[in-house]
Amino acid sequence: MDIFDNEVYEGNMPIEMQKEHTEEKLRDFYRKKLEMERLLHNLQMLCRHKAEILQDINDSNITLEVAMPGVDYSKERVQSSNLASPQERAVDKAFAELEKKLNSLEAEILDKKNSVRELEREISDMEFLVGQLNDEARRFVDMRYRDRKTIKVVGRALHLSDRALWRLRNDVLEDITKWLTK
Repeated sequence: MDIFDNEVYEGNMPIEMQKEHTEEKLRDFYRKKLEMERLLHNLQMLCRHKAEILQDINDSNITLEVAMPGVDYSKERVQSSNLASPQERAVDKAFAELEKKLNSLEAEILDKKNSVRELEREISDMEFLVGQLNDEARRFVDMRYRDRKTIKVVGRALHLSDRALWRLRNDVLEDITKWLTK
């Protein structure tokens, strides 16, 4: 007698292996969702920094060194190709640094936005499926796979016996597995 005789086959994989595969997909879903939340938080900070730099540029919030040498009018004037005073060069340098920071921030913001879009695309199916679960099943999935609680802790929190908890787990995993294989 084969050990899988009582198993239901979906494709070539026994149902228990499918459930394990679905559990891994749920864990991966919550890992990606957490990563997406981290990226969105980081993106907010970068956008705030970008707005601050733009405000600094618009307000000309540039501080010049106090000990910056000025033009000495007591000496003979010598023609040179550099028409900018030390103050003008300092202002130009400060603006150039702000623009460089701004360009760097904009590139980083674009990278983060692309990463968020990619993660949204990757988790959209599972997010939809988890959203279709009833409240008890969703709480089970959240506690077990997002919060990484043990089965016993989840059972106590949901006020379920061991038997009812395992039945709930099996039903949830079978439903999600069916939805994923459609």
